[in-house]
Amino acid sequence: MSEVCDNGGNNQVINSTEGVLFADIEFLTFTGGDYLGLNDGSNTQRVLIERSGTSLRGNINSIQLTSTLSSLNNKLAIKWKLNDFQMYLNGVKVSEITSGGVPSGLDRLEFEIGGGLGLFFYGKVKQLQVYKTALSNSELATLTTI
Repeated sequence: MSEVCDNGGNNQVINSTEGVLFADIEFLTFTGGDYLGLNDGSNTQRVLIERSGTSLRGNINSIQLTSTLSSLNNKLAIKWKLNDFQMYLNGVKVSEITSGGVPSGLDRLEFEIGGGLGLFFYGKVKQLQVYKTALSNSELATLTTI
């Protein structure tokens, strides 16, 4: 049995210029790949959580925050703001990039890569939140601590 997220956001709920995508998730396996995130209906304007094997990526358009997973159960957050991109995993900042632009037109939350490419998320979502403002480092660490 699977669940589907219909009408998972709009431009009144999702702020393209800054924010945080937080997920408390359990991946089912370390094989294959999983994708979930925010987009504008395409695969170019996005804030995406991507897992391939034990590799974890936070994609904000062409910006890639990276880390390695050691557990199937994880709390992670991706922060985006002009010239300030961070990924926290289980209470620790694991990746940071300090230059780059932000996406535009984010208006949907989907359990897929975006753009109708047929690459989905298969796992358990315990909690999923989108913040309209970028959180501080201490807030991100607290939010993602297991």
